[in-house]
Parts: sequence; C-alpha cells; structure tokens
Amino acid sequence: MVVRGNLVNSPSDPGGERSVSNSLLLVSTAPTSNLASIRINPREIFINGGKSITLTAKGFDEYFNPVTIPAGSLVWSCDPSIGSINQSGKFTASFDTVSGFIYAEVGNIRDSVIVHLTKISQIILTPDPVILQPGQSQQMTATAYDNYNNIISLQQNDFQWSVTNNLGTINSSGYFTANYTGSGQIIASIDSINGTAELLVGTSTTVMLDDFSDLSGYTLTGTRVNLSQCSFLFDSTIFISAPGSGKLTYSLTTGGTSALYLNKEIQISGTPEKLSLQVYGDGKKHWLRGEFKDKDNETFLIDFTNSDPGIDWIDTWKYIEINLSNAVPSWVNPSAVLDFPIKWVRTYLAETNDGKKDNGVIYFDDFRAHFIATDVEYEEEVPRNFKLNQNFPNPFNPVTNIQYAIANKQFVTLKVYDVLGTEIATLVNEYKTAGHYSVKFTSNNLSSGIYYYRLQASDTESNSGQNFTETKKMILLK
Repeated sequence: MVVRGNLVNSPSDPGGERSVSNSLLLVSTAPTSNLASIRINPREIFINGGKSITLTAKGFDEYFNPVTIPAGSLVWSCDPSIGSINQSGKFTASFDTVSGFIYAEVGNIRDSVIVHLTKISQIILTPDPVILQPGQSQQMTATAYDNYNNIISLQQNDFQWSVTNNLGTINSSGYFTANYTGSGQIIASIDSINGTAELLVGTSTTVMLDDFSDLSGYTLTGTRVNLSQCSFLFDSTIFISAPGSGKLTYSLTTGGTSALYLNKEIQISGTPEKLSLQVYGDGKKHWLRGEFKDKDNETFLIDFTNSDPGIDWIDTWKYIEINLSNAVPSWVNPSAVLDFPIKWVRTYLAETNDGKKDNGVIYFDDFRAHFIATDVEYEEEVPRNFKLNQNFPNPFNPVTNIQYAIANKQFVTLKVYDVLGTEIATLVNEYKTAGHYSVKFTSNNLSSGIYYYRLQASDTESNSGQNFTETKKMILLK
C-alpha cells in the first residue's frame, strides 16, 4: 500500500501479497450548528391506490450533523392529485395512477420525495401447474405485481380463491385439497385481476419444468472451478425444442473434488415419479447430478449419470430419465425420508479425478417432470348432463386420458378415428349407468398426427330421446 508516495507495506507471505484493509474512516470534527436541511424517508414511494404509508423527516446542520427538528415546526403537504397527508406524516394514496411529490417544510427549509401511484397489473401463482392425486393438498402462493413490475405486499387471504370444474376445495389462504380427477384451474383474484395455475388431478402427464428459452434466475457457483471462465447462456443453434437450449461452459481446477453448480429453484407440485433432461454431451466423462429439497426442507441428491463413465457421449443429444425413488439424502441428514412436494434447487457437474479436470461445453434442454396416475375410486353426484371432456395430456405420447359423463343409463360407444375417418380403436361399447367415467387410450403403433375421438350415447330402453354425440380432436406427438 502506498500513502503519500511512500510504500508502507510489502508482501511478507510466501507465494503472494498479504491481505490488507482497504477501508477508510472519515470523522467530522465540525461543531453542531443550526438546522440547515431536512431529509424525508423513504426517498421514493410506490403505493397502491387507497393504501397508506407514514413518512419521517430528519434534520441536519450545514456540516450534516444530526439536528433535532423543533416540535410543531414541521409541515407536511403533497400534490393534491396523488392523495392526502396529515401532519403526522401519514400519506393516503388516491386511486389515480399518477406520480407526484410529498413535501416537508420547516420555515424556508424544504425537501421532497416522488410518489408513484400504482395498481395491480398481474398476479402470478406458484406452483404452476399443480398436479395432484385425489386427497392430496397444495399450499398456493399468489404474488401481485404493479404497473412498475414491483411486488405489492399482500397476504394470501387478501385474494379471492376459487377452483374450476369442482375438482376440490380451496380455503381463504390458498390451501387447496383435490377431491376429483380431471383438469381445470386454480384462480386468485383481486381488483378484477386474475392469476391462474393449471390444475391436473389424478391424471398421468408430463410437465415441462424448463425449456431453457429464458435463463433469467440462473446463477453459477462452484468449488475448485475457474468461475470467470464458466457461463450459462442461451444458444439457438443446438437444441431439441425451439427456440434453443442452455449452453453450460465449464472450467474445472485441481486440488480435490470440483463442482460447478447451476442454481435455480423450481417448485414441483404433487408427486412426480420421474424427472427427465435432454443433455448434449462433450464426451469428457464428468459426473452430472441434481439436488432438491422436499416438503420438510431436507436435501436430497440424485444422479443423471454415474460418476463413471459420466457424460461419455459426444456431439449428440441423450435423453436421461431419473426415478425419484433413487434419490438419496445428503450427508446433513442421511436418515431423511422423502416427503412430497419437492423444490428443485440445482443441477451440477462434478469431477473427483484431478487427471480428468479440463474445460468443456455441454447443453441442456427440456427438463420435465413425469406424473403417473394412481387408481383412486371416488364418489360424485350423478351428472345432470352428458359431457365429453378434452383429453389430457394433449398433445400426448403414448397414453392419454379421456373423461366423459353420462346423465342416465345409455348404450355408450367411444371410438377413435384418424383424419380420413378410419376407425382406429373402440374404447367403450356397452351400457353405462349415470356417472363419471375415465378411459385411457394408448397410441401403440400409431404415427404422429391428428386423431379424433367420438362419444355416442343412445337411449335404447326408455325412448326418452336423450341421445348424445360429440367429437373432439387430439394430437399424438412422438
């Protein structure tokens, strides 16, 4: 360190410079004098219409020493268009989405701060989608954003919660319990603004967790890596699903186990059986792993590859599917028992062999969760109308579910056709009593494309004339 041209220290530790302090302490010796300025806090305000906030003001002399503002001398005011403020500094916003100023004055000494009146512009629900079996529950979280994209501070019971298609119940705090199978939405509303999350109950489906088209929220950390040479960037040239993939550039250093962590929390509702990831390899045989936390905040580890041979494929994509039953607790609590739902924390590249440490590039695409429906019997009121639901999932591969409702005893047929009208499969061909039904369609030996399914219900006994026919389209995507 050099002070006024003179070297006051030099390296004394073998192998490099010694760490020294780089902080400076400034001390004012100026005497306290009269009030010269005031300062309002907070300095900038974003507030929703009808809400209130209390401001404070502090006094300072010409040397910025704190000075007490004389009692009764502080006068508050504001631009009329933004609301009103009392002489205790409590401001109440109007319902106009405008900006203006709040003022504090002591004689001819004045300060002001800007106020932006906001309104709720969107509501985001997490998790989304929600995938459960009948009887399972999920705590929902609604986050409201204003027209400046700031988070508005609200409690969950400030929202109005509802569920479509009578799939379950949800309380005033957003705690949902699934009762019946089907698909629908969970809705949180406030001030005529709605936020929605897709809801799937009792269905086998695959959900995209990340297609890597938007890499915001990802961070890189690591142990025994050259972090300045590491990056995670969007790439539009190598991908499975448009518009692109995530390109991970890594640089591993020696001296022990290296690990490059790709961090981003992803909430996964329900009880997925498997996770899958597409990985474009560089053939350098490093170990690819993942880490997640369960409902009890216990940490679990799971392998996308074995430690040996690791990522041994080069310049090609490989689909990797992992069963969550193979996850193991971390060393922090090796006796932990996995309890759903889970939160994905990070994916990471590891290497224990110093002889294999190097630089490289791999790509990620289509991170998915796979849910398998369980056979759950349930009772529901007798339907009053005939109904054919949209199949789910759609598009599908290779299995999809078709649900329908029969209002009274009918002879029912449910058939699948191709685009030329050729019958592909008969799923139902028998009498059905009034009730709700679900049938699986498996697309073995069929090519990708558009198919149609038709429900016909004919009253052949009572001649009531309550016949029903409906056709819907579904897409097989392999």
